[in-house]
Amino acid sequence: IQPHGYLLILAPETFQILAASENVSELFDQPTEQILTASLTDLVADSDWIPEAIASQDSIRKVIELSDHQFFYLNLFPHPLGWLCEIESVVEESHSALTVVGNLQDVLETLLATEDTQQLLEYSSEKLAQLTEFDRVLVYRFDEQENGGVVAEQTQNEAARYLGLHFPASDIPEVVRDMYREGPLRYVPDLTAPFVPILARPDIEVSSLDLSRSIFRSVDSCCVAYHQHMGVWSFIVIPLIVNHELWGLITLHHPEAQYLSLPRREATFLLGQVLSLALTNCINAEKLAYETDLKRLQGELIEAFSKSDKFEEVLIQPNLQLLDLVRAQGAALCLNNGITLIGETPDAEQVFELLRWAQTQVTEFVYSTHKLSEVYPPAVDYQKKASGVLLLRISESQNFSILWFRVEEPKQVDWAGDPNEPFYLTDDGQMGPRRSFARWREMIQGTSLPWLDSEIENALGLRAAISGIALRRVDELAQINQELERTNEELASFAYAASHDLKEPLRGIYNYTTFLIEDYTEVLDEGGVERMQALLRLTRRMDQLIDALLKFSQMRQLECTFKPVQLQRLLDNSVEMMRMSRLETPFEMVYPRPLPEISGDAVLLNELFSNLISNALKYNDSESIVIEIGYITPEEYEQLPQSTPQRLNLQSRHLFYVKDNGIGIRPRHLQSIFRLFKRLHGRDRYGGGTGAGLTIVKKIVERHGGEIWVDSIYGKGTTFWFALT
Repeated sequence: IQPHGYLLILAPETFQILAASENVSELFDQPTEQILTASLTDLVADSDWIPEAIASQDSIRKVIELSDHQFFYLNLFPHPLGWLCEIESVVEESHSALTVVGNLQDVLETLLATEDTQQLLEYSSEKLAQLTEFDRVLVYRFDEQENGGVVAEQTQNEAARYLGLHFPASDIPEVVRDMYREGPLRYVPDLTAPFVPILARPDIEVSSLDLSRSIFRSVDSCCVAYHQHMGVWSFIVIPLIVNHELWGLITLHHPEAQYLSLPRREATFLLGQVLSLALTNCINAEKLAYETDLKRLQGELIEAFSKSDKFEEVLIQPNLQLLDLVRAQGAALCLNNGITLIGETPDAEQVFELLRWAQTQVTEFVYSTHKLSEVYPPAVDYQKKASGVLLLRISESQNFSILWFRVEEPKQVDWAGDPNEPFYLTDDGQMGPRRSFARWREMIQGTSLPWLDSEIENALGLRAAISGIALRRVDELAQINQELERTNEELASFAYAASHDLKEPLRGIYNYTTFLIEDYTEVLDEGGVERMQALLRLTRRMDQLIDALLKFSQMRQLECTFKPVQLQRLLDNSVEMMRMSRLETPFEMVYPRPLPEISGDAVLLNELFSNLISNALKYNDSESIVIEIGYITPEEYEQLPQSTPQRLNLQSRHLFYVKDNGIGIRPRHLQSIFRLFKRLHGRDRYGGGTGAGLTIVKKIVERHGGEIWVDSIYGKGTTFWFALT
């Protein structure tokens, strides 16, 4: 232990002395070996109060008189072996210290009333310097890497200031930090004083004694050398605990030995405790104000979501401040493989690459870093715009994500000595602490301001709100779809019934008209016969329309049977049948490569291709009719011609096409050709027809979870594109 105090370790009930500092022989005027055979009650006069006091409380402090009117403080508190007893002299206080201690209540009230963190730290350091009469007071704050920075300083040595300097985490070992988290202040009045050894009974292992709670415990030689290199001969360390975490330290230095009495040490520690409480209040108030502002912004966005059908349009509205939601300088809104950039961001391709990387590296809904180029090296190319990123995944099915970016914040860090050389080798090969605390400057690049927990929570709250609103809308859509389902079933039943009911009178009209032509030709004049023949054509046309309507109404009611289908074999059979039925119309079929096997309904797929091939033959006046059928894999999408619509939501589906060299379609008709009974030509031109074929084709594609569109050059040919699962 340090020589300014005395230490005893006592058995739990008998108060027998198990171990003692060697200097207790001076205190009790007995050899230490003899003291180790005694009890505390044997050594202290009028000690009847000890058992009673210990039975009622965990620790005891009392002023005792040992001899010749010499008074001492006796402290007793629990120890793994029983009790630890510390004894030190009662010393007179200086006038200035008494003044500060007397005004301590005013100081503490001022601390609790101060709302500005920096003012709080500066005022505390000033009052601690007055209370302890130490030469220097440093307030030292830890960062996220546990490095410390001096944020307030009070000193009489203006030539050597540490304000603004940083100290590496290695200066304070983790075991020491743990003691600061749990224990009171650390007090070393004289680093040059020789330490006093501990002696123990034969059955006690001295090296296993726990002195972590003792104010007198000695100082490691490395710590002694460290402080002496700073010109410090006496120091005090007060831990600052904020929200149950070690926020920082107050360190007091003096260039010579400086003794503090127990009352002044307690006042010092009390001031540190109240400072911790005041700091907690200030930091929590600042945090609450910031979080309240973030929640306000979140509320505005959520309110806008609830009134809009399109989340992406709400997010990019400038007056809603998506960037302020997490205090970012840029954002990328990614939805269905499309990207919208806001503010200061990388370009779209760089964002795409970052997302691809995140898909393999990030498994959570949210991911953040303020050192992006360290974890993702390609980001070094745009680290000025995006050194920090906060990724929020909202929907996997729609590829819906938001990325927020923070710009680079280059930092100039001034260290108290080179942090890369925290130790040096002594002449005898031992490792010692660094000897220089001269300013050492470092430039840190590629980092942004770190993301706060409250900002990440705000982003997650936004995700929860979007998901909640989306689920509510899903319920609403389910109700609407249920109603539509019922209405569609009624319409389908009506169409089916109407088709059958219309067939009978139509057949009668056709038959009676035929009879009239056959039996009354000699009665009817030429105009009458023409009118009868026109009536026959109209009834045949009506019959075709009813058949088409019936077929279309049945499409929705048909159950799709999805099985593996060899498309090439299906097409070969279908084309062969078509050649046999159209001997008067020769045509050439071209397949760039065999069509693949897919899962689908063979009957409907046959209908699909038959209708498209039939259309290609019908609307073609070329001397040599050529029809090409092929497909494109997802890996080949980039090879599509620029004129082809880029359907990025095709995902992993094959893209098929049927291409002809026919008459083509004018651009103004491209959007209307899939409408039921829509024909672009006269009733009898190009073989006639009802205009229902392409409507049925579209329905078949949709029944297979796909979509269909058309490209055409009028007079040169048409290509139908469609995706199938």
